Amino acid sequence: PDIPRFTDQHFDLLAQGWSHSGRGQTLLHLYMEAFLVPCHEVLHIVQHLHGGMRDPDPQSFAMEHDASRLNYALLWRVLLRDTTVPEWFRSTVMLEAMNRAIHAQQAFRSTFPEKYPAYRKWADSFGLDSPAAVYAEGVDDRAKLRLENLSKYLVAGEALMCRGGRDPSPEHLADLLKTAFHPSRQGDVY
Repeated sequence: PDIPRFTDQHFDLLAQGWSHSGRGQTLLHLYMEAFLVPCHEVLHIVQHLHGGMRDPDPQSFAMEHDASRLNYALLWRVLLRDTTVPEWFRSTVMLEAMNRAIHAQQAFRSTFPEKYPAYRKWADSFGLDSPAAVYAEGVDDRAKLRLENLSKYLVAGEALMCRGGRDPSPEHLADLLKTAFHPSRQGDVY
């Protein structure tokens, strides 16, 4: 986005959609997304290049699971290599990423409590158990998209926190990548 040309209307719209309390939070979220989205999409490109992988779910929730689960670990490694940003910026962006995961957990509990068991099954099955059918029940397309986004943030945060708050090491990321892209994985994703 062309942030220098943002008007009050831009900030108001983004604040409403993301439940932000001010412009600073919106700007921080946009900075996080500028790093996070390319990490996620690179993982999808690698999934494609891996060859032979198919996701039987029309919404590709298995593929989304793997790309999202790896996302925050990859984001940290990318931020460590970016010498154009100050050191404090890395931790600030990662804090925003974890805030997004916490917000996702809260949104499931307050807005979509009946959908959370489907999320939990999806996350705990490593993407095998698609939540798409449950997410679609009784909601409009906007809510379905929100549920998908909440799921991506939450599974990324959970994957990062399973290390007990320690920085994701190169070995941790390598183990996640080896699991997701093992050569013996052919046909269906799992």
